[in-house]
Amino acid sequence: MNTVFKGHGKPATIMVLLLLILFIAGSLSGCGGSAYKESRQDIAQEAAPEYAVGNRDNASYGMPAGQAAYNDKVGQVLPEERKVIQDVLLVLSVGDVNQVIDRIMKIAEENQGYTVKSNLARGNDWVRGEVSIKVPSSRLNTVTDSIADLGDIRDKSVSTQDVTEEYYDSQVRLAVLNKKEERLLDLMDQAKTIEEIISVENELTRVRTDIEVLQGRLKYLDNATSYSSISVSLNQTSGSKVEVPKGTLGKALQSFIDSTNHLAEFLSNFFIMLIAIIPWALLLAFIAWLLWIGKKKYHWGFKRNKKRPDDLPPAKE
Repeated sequence: MNTVFKGHGKPATIMVLLLLILFIAGSLSGCGGSAYKESRQDIAQEAAPEYAVGNRDNASYGMPAGQAAYNDKVGQVLPEERKVIQDVLLVLSVGDVNQVIDRIMKIAEENQGYTVKSNLARGNDWVRGEVSIKVPSSRLNTVTDSIADLGDIRDKSVSTQDVTEEYYDSQVRLAVLNKKEERLLDLMDQAKTIEEIISVENELTRVRTDIEVLQGRLKYLDNATSYSSISVSLNQTSGSKVEVPKGTLGKALQSFIDSTNHLAEFLSNFFIMLIAIIPWALLLAFIAWLLWIGKKKYHWGFKRNKKRPDDLPPAKE
């Protein structure tokens, strides 16, 4: 009986060992798959944090998508600062364009701003000027009011552009690209073949190009939102104006003034035309004088053929 027990014990032991091995293998496979999925999710969130869905219980509502994603990425809350580009356009009538341009440039300097460009143009009866300045956004209203006091406002427009979302999205993309650049540098150290080195270098060049573009865009947005632009167009007014009375008498007086102005304009244009044709008149007179001298001295021109008496027809009887 002991012999029979011993003979059936080996198969039982083998079956137990096989079941134990299968159980251990299944457990390891489940743990490995779970770890692989978690690793893939971490890589995906790291590569594209702006597409990751954050916790809806956090205080990210009312915040730009890029800023909320960046907060989840770095584990800290950025200040909720709006990024707004503001531009102001003013059209003024002033007494002296040149002096006003100098005064506007001085106002910009006094308010920690600077002049972008200025222009002055003169005509026969007009003077115009343009000046563009940049001042800190916090002083925009103060500087605008100071410039408006320099003359009569003919037109005023204010334009704003909210670039908050673009600004924080660009920050997120820049952080991702910097991380990617670090990983590519690590891969460069691990590359062994020429093909691997070339592939990593090409990808590294593309990433660095994108980093430079984003850095330039962020620098522009920082400057555009920190400093506001004020463009001023200036027209010089005449020294005095005659006030025409209203009513029928005023209309009649205005018609008389308009007719007088038209007559004066006609006489002025006629005088200018006479002055303009003087050189042509002198040239024509000189040519006529040359023709007269030539005719007198060299007998230029056509001679009339005088009929002789013999050529006359006989008289009728």
